Amino acid sequence: MASLNVPTPEEVKKDIEPVFPIIHTALEQGTLQAREFFEREEKEKQIDRYLAPNLVRWWAKRYLQQAGYQISDDQMDYSFQSLPNNGLYMKAGRYRLRILKSDDGDAPVPGDSVSRQSFYQQTSIVFTTEDGVEVQEDVINLLVLWDTDLMYNLNNLSLAYPKSGGSTKASVQLYWHVPIKHPAFSFTVDASTEPVQETDNLPLTLKRIEEKTEEAG
Repeated sequence: MASLNVPTPEEVKKDIEPVFPIIHTALEQGTLQAREFFEREEKEKQIDRYLAPNLVRWWAKRYLQQAGYQISDDQMDYSFQSLPNNGLYMKAGRYRLRILKSDDGDAPVPGDSVSRQSFYQQTSIVFTTEDGVEVQEDVINLLVLWDTDLMYNLNNLSLAYPKSGGSTKASVQLYWHVPIKHPAFSFTVDASTEPVQETDNLPLTLKRIEEKTEEAG
């Protein structure tokens, strides 16, 4: 579906910023539980690369199901839905988010799944009201992609706005793909606030930590 008005990453992240910390925590819980599972079950502590993502999704799903009722905002409604095979799916106002493991940093291929292909292609949902009027639902589909290191520690999260996707890697196209900051460094500084005094050690320390993190990235 061609989009005539693609929102910028900044606009989208501002709209759905409250959901990022809870998604991050859910995936941290999932990766932690997956690591502990293999530490218990495997004498050599080898991580099964095929089973591990499913374990992460299962534990993350449990966390989101419990925390979903705690998400509230005066401007937007948030909800979590479970998909087959422990799929992770959230609604946030007009946004629909599928939480997927990245393919070496890229968006995974939808494959032969019709529903996932439709999601990537931003297919609109059209329904008929009781008065017989056809209404096109105004929604935007987004991907929250997660990745881990070799020991299955959560590496990073990113947000992608898919444009198209089929059964091949070459078919996957994105309008944009941007990183999601760790919740500890997601705050912004208001330029209109008063300068920090020398006695205010905590804000200065946080600022230095954030600067070092950005340099390292």
